[in-house]
Amino acid sequence: MIKQLKRLIPRSYFPRISFFKNTFFSNPQKSYSQFGEDVILQKLLKKKNGFYVDVGAYHPKHYSNTYLLHKKGWGGINIDPNPETIKLFDLCRRNDTNIQTGISNERKNLTYYTFSHSNWNTFSKEKAEMWRQKSGVNFIGEQKISCVSLREILKHYVPLGTAIDLLNVDAEGMDLEVLESNDWGKYAPRVVVVESTRFNPDVPRENEIYAFLSERSYTLYAFVGMSLIFVKKQYE
Repeated sequence: MIKQLKRLIPRSYFPRISFFKNTFFSNPQKSYSQFGEDVILQKLLKKKNGFYVDVGAYHPKHYSNTYLLHKKGWGGINIDPNPETIKLFDLCRRNDTNIQTGISNERKNLTYYTFSHSNWNTFSKEKAEMWRQKSGVNFIGEQKISCVSLREILKHYVPLGTAIDLLNVDAEGMDLEVLESNDWGKYAPRVVVVESTRFNPDVPRENEIYAFLSERSYTLYAFVGMSLIFVKKQYE
């Protein structure tokens, strides 16, 4: 069949066909992220044994911005309030530190809203009400979860002398509060990825997350799907 096609196609077209094939079909990079963020991160963070902190980790592989790096030899800390999520991380990422807790500005108990698909789970009452209005979304219930600040987690679990290469935050409406709970003077990751459903690239400074990280010397490197990828200015 291939030989017959070659006879029908003028030889002058072969270079163009070859270019198209190599550009779009040759060894595509496997991605585990929702929008391919991990492919961008792998190219941005050219390091074999880096360290990540993943807040709202959700799943060790599915929709993960850190699993591709993990496969390359990276390690780090995965944080999620869902105990079932942490069980999966303990099974699939045994060399990582996997912590079941919520992150907030201070130690306190927050209401955790759970749904039939755990990626909809949230501490945000506004987000929970939004999900409950959607068809096909089953609300399971709510529970009180103990929360601590990110700076407290990092103080206790980041190995002495270890630099944080990547901070990934997907906290379903609590993302800014997670960022606010960090000690940026002590823990300033090279790259920060954070979800923002309200980001408008035409007026970036109107976004609270963009403004917060800009004030801490981060530059927006990419906007992919709902993820903002920031780079610390000294590493640009």
